Amino acid sequence: MSLTEAFVDLPTLQDCCNALIELLKKYSSTESDAALCLRILRPIFDEILSGERIEPYGEIPCAYYFHQGSLSRHLELEEAYSKFATAARGINREKLIAFVNQAKDNALKKNYE
Repeated sequence: MSLTEAFVDLPTLQDCCNALIELLKKYSSTESDAALCLRILRPIFDEILSGERIEPYGEIPCAYYFHQGSLSRHLELEEAYSKFATAARGINREKLIAFVNQAKDNALKKNYE
């Protein structure tokens, strides 16, 4: 499988989904944006947990809140959302990390040539 081939690993996606739900519930009492994102993402969570959806998603709502908004100050929330969104898009996280690291190595080598 190449980086461009999208494939949803349902068990992994469901694990990521459950982890994000738990964190959003945990923070919902103190962070109104966590409660908002939990409500917005609930239909996607329900679809994933029921096993109804095995096709990759395009955009995942709420990215702003986790990466630039108020929830970004909670690293565990930002990481859980990133893992969830990556899995939901059908991106192989390990291959993506390897690709990015290889690109960095190549850029460093090129700078030293």
